[in-house]
Amino acid sequence: MPAKSPLAAFETAVEHARTVGGKVLALVAATLHAQFPAGACLVLTRSREDGETRLFPHSIRDAEGVVLRDFEEESNHGGGSVLGGVPPELADRWGARDPASLSEVVEVLEAVEALAPYACFGFLPDALRTPEEVEREGRGWPTPLWLPLAPLS
Repeated sequence: MPAKSPLAAFETAVEHARTVGGKVLALVAATLHAQFPAGACLVLTRSREDGETRLFPHSIRDAEGVVLRDFEEESNHGGGSVLGGVPPELADRWGARDPASLSEVVEVLEAVEALAPYACFGFLPDALRTPEEVEREGRGWPTPLWLPLAPLS
């Protein structure tokens, strides 16, 4: 059997990384679900800086769109860096990372998104958007993104 070409090996590795990235997103969703049991989704915003693809955590919302925790507001006042406790069975899956650290959670999300830019997170459904988000979007701001929260299956 002929050896796999470097390009074919690379494409296989990228596809594998994206598959594992999906599992990492499921772990993040399950962890946040454990930390915020009433939470239905993590809302993210993307940087408006040209060429920059940083993600920023905006809030945790319930199924009705009610903000349960506002990370943007907390960061404006110097807080928001610590999330709730994590059950040991989930914490163990994070290895050396700290799932109670908002900055580490965001680093993980950005690393996964780097595997498939603009393909990991959907747009926040209209029913969950605040009037301010709708108004901002009308002025050209990016549509908020979301990660639905759910236990690991």
